[in-house]
Amino acid sequence: MVEQEEEYLIVSSNLSSATHKEFSTYMLEYIQFCKKYALTTHDSLGTLIKFEDIASGLQDCFTSLYAKTHDTTIPSIIIKPRGLYAVTYHHGSYETTHETYTKILEFIQRHHLEVGEFFYEDYLIDDIASCKPDDFVTRIMIQIKEMPLQTSV
Repeated sequence: MVEQEEEYLIVSSNLSSATHKEFSTYMLEYIQFCKKYALTTHDSLGTLIKFEDIASGLQDCFTSLYAKTHDTTIPSIIIKPRGLYAVTYHHGSYETTHETYTKILEFIQRHHLEVGEFFYEDYLIDDIASCKPDDFVTRIMIQIKEMPLQTSV
């Protein structure tokens, strides 16, 4: 559990049902968008994934891409709220992230946590930084909205 500061995220359109061609078109538009606003993408690209999608067993899904920014005048900004987050790190290929998500869901259930709508994935070491999928590192976070009250017995 880690306290996180508020962050501003530039979010793509909803890509949850995008085809490979649509996704490729989006990435080209995204690169042009980043150039227009002088944003760097290599160190701040991430994905939003709906909690309900992961909780229902969907794998390899995401809702939108995002990039972090400090410029609040850029269109398509959402705020990642300040607060307490469950944070973990997935080491390895993207194809095995479901194993880490299973552990996160078990943690949430075991501790009866109320969580936010989205998981946030930050790609710390990705296919740009390493050609070995076993070296990839993904930070996975979800906001903890409410902690259950502890009662003494």
